[in-house]
Amino acid sequence: MSATLQIRPDLCTMLGRIHGGTLMAMADSVGAAATIINLPEGAGTTTLESKTNFLASADEGTTLTAEGEVLAVRVADDWKNPS
Repeated sequence: MSATLQIRPDLCTMLGRIHGGTLMAMADSVGAAATIINLPEGAGTTTLESKTNFLASADEGTTLTAEGEVLAVRVADDWKNPS
């Protein structure tokens, strides 16, 4: 699963660089899409925790590409019926 994002001014900090929140949203969206297409029918998903280490920034006008790959699928439904 992959996606591209053209960095616009409204996605940038005051210095014209991509905002970290935009990067996290893109990463979460690509991860979710990659996960959903690999889930069994009727199953769902949500992000409970996410951590990102930023290695570099990107300037306004740059096109970013994000790629997501599912490494494992595990369906747990024990949260549906809490004790």
